Amino acid sequence: MQPKKIGKDALAALFDRIKDEYEVYAPAGREFFERVTSFHEVELSRRATAKNIFFPPEQSLFKFRRMEGGYDIKMDGMKRKVALFGARACDTHAINMMDRYMMGDIEDEYYANIRKNCIIVGITCNEPFKSCFCTYFGNFEPCFYDIWLTDIGEHYIIEAGSRAGENIINSIQCEDASREDMEMKMKVIERAKEKMSIPSKKFDASAFSERYHSNIWHEIMERCICCGKCNFACPTCHCFDVFDTINLDGSGERKRKWDSCHFYDYARTSAENFRKERISRVKYRVYDKFVFSMERYGMQACVGCGRCYDVCPAEIDLREIIEVMA
Repeated sequence: MQPKKIGKDALAALFDRIKDEYEVYAPAGREFFERVTSFHEVELSRRATAKNIFFPPEQSLFKFRRMEGGYDIKMDGMKRKVALFGARACDTHAINMMDRYMMGDIEDEYYANIRKNCIIVGITCNEPFKSCFCTYFGNFEPCFYDIWLTDIGEHYIIEAGSRAGENIINSIQCEDASREDMEMKMKVIERAKEKMSIPSKKFDASAFSERYHSNIWHEIMERCICCGKCNFACPTCHCFDVFDTINLDGSGERKRKWDSCHFYDYARTSAENFRKERISRVKYRVYDKFVFSMERYGMQACVGCGRCYDVCPAEIDLREIIEVMA
C-alpha cells in the first residue's frame, strides 16, 4: 500500500475508527500504557512501557472452589481485541523479544490471548529522550506494525504494515504521500538518529563472558540498591511469581505477579538462596539482557530504550557498562 498522509487534526478520527473495533491503550501520563477512550487522553510526546497490556503486573490465572468429589476450576485470560496507540519502535522490538519468551518453546495462553489479537499503531521518535540508545542495536525503526505514523510538520505520514492496518487507513480520509513528503520523513529520522547518545564501542557479547569477574561489578553493586525498578520499567523483563489465595471454605484464586531478579528472595529455594549476594543479582540482570538472550535467541533482550536509567535511583546507565565491558 502506498504511504499516505493525514492532517494532524485527522488523528482523532483515526483514533475513533480504531476505538470502534478495539480496546485502545496509549501513553496517558504514567510509565505504562493505559486504557483510553478519548484521543484527548493520549500523550504522543510521552513514552511508556506496553508490556503490562500482554503481561499485567498482577494477573488472575484461575479461580477454584471445592465441590463434592473435587474442585470446580474457572480459567481466566479471556481473548480481547487490543490496540496499542502511540508505541515507539523500541516497543515493537521489545514485544518481539517478549514473544520469544512467552510464545516460544511453550506458549503462555494468557499472554497469547491478547498478543494475537492486538494491533500496533506506532509513531516515529522525532526527538529521542536523554536515555535513548536504540540506534546502537539498530532498533530505531520498527520491526513490525499495523499502522505507523511519522510527524513531518503539518501532516503525519501514515503507513500500513498489515491487512488490518490497510483496512483502517482506507476507512479514513487521507491522501497519497508525495516524494517530497517521504524525503521529509527520512530527514526527520536522520535528525533524530544523530541526536542519540550511544556507546562508542561495538557490542560484543563474548566480551561480557570474558569480563565476568571484572571490578566494574563491585562498583555497580555498591551503587545498586536492588529495588527492582529497572526490571519493572524494562519492556522485556518477564520474571514472575505464582501464588494462591485460599478462603476458609476451600475456594480461592491462583495469581501471578511480576518478580525481580534483583530481589533477595528471587532465587531462594527450600535448599538455599543461590543468588543471595547482591553482586550476583546485579550481574544476572545485565547478563540476561546481553548474553543469555543471545545464546538462546540470537538477539539482545535490551532494546536501548533507556527506561531503566530513567527510573534508577542510583542512575546506573547500561551505556556506561557497555563502554567498559564491550
